[in-house]
Amino acid sequence: SVQKIAGVKQLLAVTWKTPEKIIPYQDLKCRETVAVSLTSGEKISSLNLTGLWDSTEYAVAVQCSSVESEFWSEWSGEKTASTEEKAPVEKLDLWRVIESSQYTRNRSVYLMWKPLNHFPPPGKILGYTVQYFPENNAALKMMKITTDKKIILFLNEEAYIISVTAYNSAGSSPAATLRIPSTDEKTSQFVESVRTFTADEEVVVEWMPSRSEISRYVVEWYEDLQMHSLHRSWQYVSNAINWRTSKKTFKPFVCYNMSVYPLYGNNVGAPYSIQTYIQEKKPSEGPMADTGIPGKNEITIKWKEIPKDKQNGFITNYTIFYKPEGGEELNETVNPDVLQYRLKSLQANTQYTVHIMASNEAGGTSGEPKTFKTLKFSNFGVKERFKKVCWPDIPNPAESIAVEWPVDAFMVIISNFFIKSTTDLDEKIPLNEEHEAAQPLSLSMPYTIADQDFRSQVQPLMAAEEIQPVELPEDGVHEFQPTSHQIEERKEEVSNLLDFSEKVVFNPYLKNSVNTREFLISESLPEHNKNEPKSQSIAISPLQPNIVGQTYITVDMFGLATAR
Repeated sequence: SVQKIAGVKQLLAVTWKTPEKIIPYQDLKCRETVAVSLTSGEKISSLNLTGLWDSTEYAVAVQCSSVESEFWSEWSGEKTASTEEKAPVEKLDLWRVIESSQYTRNRSVYLMWKPLNHFPPPGKILGYTVQYFPENNAALKMMKITTDKKIILFLNEEAYIISVTAYNSAGSSPAATLRIPSTDEKTSQFVESVRTFTADEEVVVEWMPSRSEISRYVVEWYEDLQMHSLHRSWQYVSNAINWRTSKKTFKPFVCYNMSVYPLYGNNVGAPYSIQTYIQEKKPSEGPMADTGIPGKNEITIKWKEIPKDKQNGFITNYTIFYKPEGGEELNETVNPDVLQYRLKSLQANTQYTVHIMASNEAGGTSGEPKTFKTLKFSNFGVKERFKKVCWPDIPNPAESIAVEWPVDAFMVIISNFFIKSTTDLDEKIPLNEEHEAAQPLSLSMPYTIADQDFRSQVQPLMAAEEIQPVELPEDGVHEFQPTSHQIEERKEEVSNLLDFSEKVVFNPYLKNSVNTREFLISESLPEHNKNEPKSQSIAISPLQPNIVGQTYITVDMFGLATAR
């Protein structure tokens, strides 16, 4: 049997009994970890094992042999026992993460500590005691007990003192203490720079302090994608401005946030933080290109960042590869903070294939290709040019002048307009390759109201300063149908009479400016009814505003026509 003696440290009492079959007159020697001599006839023996470790469990076995023999018996079965426990003598390795609320002045303080690693160990830890109180009022001390190695405290805006101890059956450890600053305090920055690098199989973290009297620091690190505040690792460093650890401490191809905090007294200064990869490989996937609306010679390519867990290193640049159909592949490289790029000097009316490659120090990976086709003509300013052609500035209709028109001239114009409209209206507006848009239409043209805000242009109506009368049938103007030969002659006459040197004032509307127009009957026309006056007044119904299909002919586009 093996057992400890209450109140006696570092000692175990071992007792054993010799086998019954041993001849009484034989002397025996037995051993545990040391040799013990027994005289003949002793059946029960004991031994105190001293100089043992506190709070340590031991296994004990006994083996015997005759004094005169060289052979030992088999070992007895093992018995175990622990020495007396001793209160932990070291402070806990304590750290904290402070998260402020976005809506109140309260904070969540995440406390974490490591298990005691003193050797020999202090025995079985039964739990941890957390005490905290406002710095300016120690009487408001609060206490929490936990068996876990982390806890969350919800504190207000005041500064707090927090202490944590570990306890076993013999007592508690010294308190590990941290000060939580108030929300109004500004923590000092005593670390100017931090860098990491690998040397052999070690990772080295170095920093540059701004004050030589700072001698203690905390190096903190955690995976960038692991944002929970309790999943932090840290290491206290004293009397040094660097820290080394095995590469196995970190995962390869994973981004880590690393910070160095200066310590002075119970205070923790502002950290200096960086991101680092211990080992990189090329990205697991490439960016997906998004092509916007193409132009004639350019297009904007956009893309999104690769997910952090797919980057496998720091992205150093993006390269846009683009290739015209049947042509040579070209590329443009941009900085890692650029997520869109305008490709210029592209060929018009050409299909392109584009893909984007993201690169880090270990290599690059391209995303899926995408195709687009440039326009045949530039779309820049189309809306403005279209508006200028179809929505010109309109003079005040109230200032227009009613003009008398000979009825024969009116019929020539109407017939010309009707025939040209029915034959040419469906023709497309020609595009000029050089100017990439149709030339402005003639200023003398009728307009048709299509809806509330849109006016469509129709075939220009040719006007003349002077128009020859045309013979009218006695049946009246409404039955007048000129022959094709007459139409061609009138077209030629009208064209010859145009005066292009005279600037035409554009006035597309004569909206309700006149109710009637008078048409004079030429003396040279065939015989008329004697009772019929030489001048006829043809009533024109008042023009209505915004009526679909209503045609307006601007009188001041034409020269004054005189009857003959």
